[in-house]
Amino acid sequence: MAWQLPMPKMIEDIETRFPNLKGKVTQESMRDRYSHAYNPRRNEGFFASKIILVEGLTEEYSLPIYADALPNCAFDPQGISVVECGGKGAMDRLYRIFNELHIPCYTLFDYDSGNLDKNIIDKSKELLALAGEPQGAPQSLFVSEAIACFPKKWECDLKAEIPDADTLAAEGRKELGVSDDSGTPLIARYIARKLTSRDPPHVPNSLKAIIEKAVAVTWKKSCLCSPSSLSLAKTQCAEKDGAL
Repeated sequence: MAWQLPMPKMIEDIETRFPNLKGKVTQESMRDRYSHAYNPRRNEGFFASKIILVEGLTEEYSLPIYADALPNCAFDPQGISVVECGGKGAMDRLYRIFNELHIPCYTLFDYDSGNLDKNIIDKSKELLALAGEPQGAPQSLFVSEAIACFPKKWECDLKAEIPDADTLAAEGRKELGVSDDSGTPLIARYIARKLTSRDPPHVPNSLKAIIEKAVAVTWKKSCLCSPSSLSLAKTQCAEKDGAL
């Protein structure tokens, strides 16, 4: 079945979320805003049965390797694509488009707790709100049916779950010839291959929990806002507050 996403619904969504833009959004500006988030590699998601949205190459390179090592979780046989979003900034746009085309999406990102850049924390809160989850900084890995986030960063929060993490990273840097942060995705992939080649394969528990939820993700409903849906959400919040 083919699904279409009418431009008026997209404009209504953004004007509902940002009332100061009402009357200022055009079809041309919406196309520019959303096309900027896509590139040929991300367009792979349009042909997927399910999508895992991730921030960067670290997750894109290594997550499929860990999935291959888990029973019934390999991505390729199930038509699951890992789509790298180039950071958190474009994640909500990519999610809205894919979700409105009825492609189940799972979102994985770093909350970046402790980051002094308010915009980064605000984006983390926005992504959690989009999934209908609490927006506060998690104290440990947060995993739900449709979204997961590390409290700080993938590299930092996973380190305790990786045996000989520093040794493996040093070996990877030497073998791959990388010495700065630009090589982080390559190191992550190197470590994933080393861990999963062990007997038995080692998959960090955090990644196992994320992968199992991502593989099971299903499409639920439209995520677009409208004045009526916003009014309903406010009513439900008021009723909840009154009940407390």
